[in-house]
Amino acid sequence: MDEYNEIVEENKSLPEGQKKEFDISKLGNGIEFHGYDGKNGEVDLSQAFTKSSFVFDGQDDYLTFPFDSGSRLDGGFSIEFYGKINGNGKHFNYEGGSLLNENYVGIFNILIKSEQAPSGFLSNDFRFGFYMGDNAINMMVFNIFPGVDHGLWYDSCHDEDAIGWTNLNFPWNQELDLEQPLELGNVFYFVATLDGKSGQEYIYVNDEKTESSISTKFWQNYLNYLDEAEETDTLPDTYVLGKGNMGAPQIFHYANMECYSLRLYNRPLTDDEVKESYKKTLSYHEFLEQN
Repeated sequence: MDEYNEIVEENKSLPEGQKKEFDISKLGNGIEFHGYDGKNGEVDLSQAFTKSSFVFDGQDDYLTFPFDSGSRLDGGFSIEFYGKINGNGKHFNYEGGSLLNENYVGIFNILIKSEQAPSGFLSNDFRFGFYMGDNAINMMVFNIFPGVDHGLWYDSCHDEDAIGWTNLNFPWNQELDLEQPLELGNVFYFVATLDGKSGQEYIYVNDEKTESSISTKFWQNYLNYLDEAEETDTLPDTYVLGKGNMGAPQIFHYANMECYSLRLYNRPLTDDEVKESYKKTLSYHEFLEQN
């Protein structure tokens, strides 16, 4: 997001009615835009941005960029989202047939690119999104699981020691009710942190914090999967922002949203770090809006 501000400032100096070509290189190496339909089937990047956000229409817009397979989440993770969900997006089964989880908003995935897969992606190694209900966001969903073979994940979730799992509809999802539903179209700041060693999990919505936990055996099974994937060269290679997989390997759900900030950390953030990031993120967004 920071880099795009430079593009906006450059465009402001142009005479009215003229538009300078976007310099995609400023957004990082390897980023690709999908959807954002322009003339002659070309991508129209002017649809992809406001002064302070990436925009997704919920129909066919999404971004991909390379995932460093060396960036393993061995000790846990934190995922931070700042933006707003405007409504439910399109749901598509690339294999045909029925749809599932049509109240799911897919924000973010880490996947494996595959020319053989109908969607272009194979395996879902990390998922983050929200469930909608009554015109509001009322549940957060994340998972980390072996996308090729769910066996290790399934065993860990059904082990008698796998405590702390709530609202578990499928063995590969961790679903957490939000104490206060988030109204569609309202901006919010959200962080989920997980300590893989202790199983301790915290959810922050704006500056409110809730606590949960997962099985530590689950996390160890996930690390075992990563070891096996490294040996067979089947680690994920692509970040996907703006749509997410849920319900079956080739069912994807698009997000109708504006994303101001999305960060993934390879460790759990502390309370103080979340508070500091919350202040800085909101302040920076306010600066972009006013300039």
